[in-house]
Amino acid sequence: LKMISKSENGSNKNVQIFSLSIRIKILDSEVLIKQRLPVDIVICADISGSMAGRKMTLLRESIMFIVKNLEPYDRLGIVTFQSRSVIRSHLIPMNNEGKKTIEKIVYNLNAMGGTNIKKGMELAYKMVKKKKSKNNIASILLLSDGNDYPNIPVKEYTVLAKNFDKQMKNSKESYIVH
Repeated sequence: LKMISKSENGSNKNVQIFSLSIRIKILDSEVLIKQRLPVDIVICADISGSMAGRKMTLLRESIMFIVKNLEPYDRLGIVTFQSRSVIRSHLIPMNNEGKKTIEKIVYNLNAMGGTNIKKGMELAYKMVKKKKSKNNIASILLLSDGNDYPNIPVKEYTVLAKNFDKQMKNSKESYIVH
């Protein structure tokens, strides 16, 4: 790039040569969205008899809403409970294949049996605690109508949560129960 300054009488005053490099990179609009840290979510879903009908529909829709909003670097696992608890899916990446896997599981859930939230939460805690690879943020999301066996006092859930917190204090990861 040549820059020539002219004096008032029209003669060339200075001649300077500059070198200028410009690099332009156009980013995809998805790249412009602020990326967040990857998350691990374990859904602890109530499939007891009291969840039949509209509640089961809402449960399925809620899980699929979560799945839809997760990124391929996020992972999701599902624990269901009624009278007993079952791991339906260990933590899997939420890429297209993972989302299809979860969708099949979710739409095959049926309401039946009694309710034992404690068994479901204990299994969800174990899944989070024993995961092989670590995302920095892990959450357990309890989805239930809250109708539990009448002989299990609410106090037991508080004790369960406190015990989990004690176990996780030495961990470098963050865990949240919702």
